[in-house]
Amino acid sequence: MRSRSPSRDGTTREFVLELGSGSLRKTAHILKSMSRLVQGRSPTNYYALDLERRVLEQTLGEIQTSELGQCLDGKVITKGLWGTFNDGIQSIKDGTIVSAESSDTVDDSRIQLHVMFLGLSLGNFPRDEAGAFLRSLPLRPGAGDTLLLSLDHTDDKDKIEVAYNDPQGYCRRFKMNALRHTGRVLGNEKLFPEGDWEYINFYDTERRQHKSYYKARRSCTLSSSSMKSDFHFSENEMLKIEESVKYSEDDTRKLFSEGNLKPIHRWTDPLGSYSVWLLHRPVPAIGGRRIDIRGETELLN
Repeated sequence: MRSRSPSRDGTTREFVLELGSGSLRKTAHILKSMSRLVQGRSPTNYYALDLERRVLEQTLGEIQTSELGQCLDGKVITKGLWGTFNDGIQSIKDGTIVSAESSDTVDDSRIQLHVMFLGLSLGNFPRDEAGAFLRSLPLRPGAGDTLLLSLDHTDDKDKIEVAYNDPQGYCRRFKMNALRHTGRVLGNEKLFPEGDWEYINFYDTERRQHKSYYKARRSCTLSSSSMKSDFHFSENEMLKIEESVKYSEDDTRKLFSEGNLKPIHRWTDPLGSYSVWLLHRPVPAIGGRRIDIRGETELLN
């Protein structure tokens, strides 16, 4: 966040940015907790970031007319950000969000940023890119900024493969519907005939990574007036859909080290299959002393 002059009331302004908010079902519980914590302070500003504009408008509109909206009234201000993860991060870095919420200028030392990245979404990043993404988050050392992050630790091959391809076929139908939607976007809903494709998935135990694909049942050529060229697929050729990385304890420690983050608290389910972490950016040590954002120092042991 860019440097700004102090606000008139001298209060701390809190901004919460959720990356990939979706339907907000899980977030509703957190928003209620936020409302209970805001007593005699400025309202917390919550921003839901998502790629689906329609979903954002619908869910935020429902909040305003629901019982949850009554709980949040005057305590938590909910707004949407339509864009990618990078768009949301940049809006924090360049001060766009802070400027939009205050007619006065606000000193950086009186701003706290809290980023939420839930739903195990970090697992969709390649393992060698996840740490760099976390490091890119604009969390300032020693400023009280935090990250709430969820991770998947499951390592049961059979359990994982069934979770992504259930016997009832719900997951398969969901994936195949994505092909129909892609065709609609490209101007031809039948661009991917379902009989020409099948959904397959597997868990790589060595890399602790689940992968799913569309596999061509036969040779086929995709052609649409909206595409600049045709695309040919050979029989048995696979088109990657997604990957989901699972984190061991060692993986987790390495991830936080690469992301320049340190844990404040951890919550887990009884089996330790999933976890939610509250993290912060540690103050760097220079010459044996830790220097915080106010220029004060603490001697390290």
